[in-house]
Amino acid sequence: MSKQVKTMKVDHRKIYKADGIVRINDDLELILVETAGPFRKEDACKTAFDNSKGMFALLAMLKTIADKYYFASCQSFKKLKVLYLQPSDCYLRLWQTNYSKNGHYEYIRVAKAVVSEEEKAEEACLCSLNQFTMKMKVRIELLVIQ
Repeated sequence: MSKQVKTMKVDHRKIYKADGIVRINDDLELILVETAGPFRKEDACKTAFDNSKGMFALLAMLKTIADKYYFASCQSFKKLKVLYLQPSDCYLRLWQTNYSKNGHYEYIRVAKAVVSEEEKAEEACLCSLNQFTMKMKVRIELLVIQ
């Protein structure tokens, strides 16, 4: 992401800084983390804004990968996916980009988990987090394999 901003020669004070980025080989950015606020503090406007910001950040990450691997085939690039992890309020959401067709990408939520401190919701919360973690693990494995 920051590579795209530097290429455009944007003032360093206006550079977007994510809360977290997961990188693999050769500094390749594959997962973006952007926290929309503190736990149990609902802010729908901030969540929606960060969601839009995350989508554009994923597109910048895809562009950086395309610039780095410009000899890769279009078929290989169509398989590429990047992820966005968005903790907000009492939820964890995992978003992904998928190649659709005609050069368009879909931005879809692939997993959501509820996080709770309440004792009566403990079992449901653990199940939700377990499912979320397994879905995220599978997506990350697919990213690394491809």
